[in-house]
Amino acid sequence: MLWGELKNKSSSKGAGKGRENRATTMKGLHKIAFVLLIIGGLNWLLLGVFSWDIGEIFGGQGEIISRIIYILVGISALVEMFGHKGTCKECSAPSSAMPKA
Repeated sequence: MLWGELKNKSSSKGAGKGRENRATTMKGLHKIAFVLLIIGGLNWLLLGVFSWDIGEIFGGQGEIISRIIYILVGISALVEMFGHKGTCKECSAPSSAMPKA
């Protein structure tokens, strides 16, 4: 199948399907980022209270697996920071529905 045929076939399914797939993907990305942020937050709590870092389980901060986990937690923070308004029910609610101070 040629690329043009594939493109025409996918576009004939309707534009709503593309938006639905994107929303599903963003919802999954949000869940993954949220879990990683919880892990990162708990790590900071353990570090502050007990002076113990979750990275020690994997051999310390210098180990590649620990660095990968730290990088994923940092990327998750960026994803949530820039995509928060689109996924947060409180932020996406109309201003009239928000309680006034």
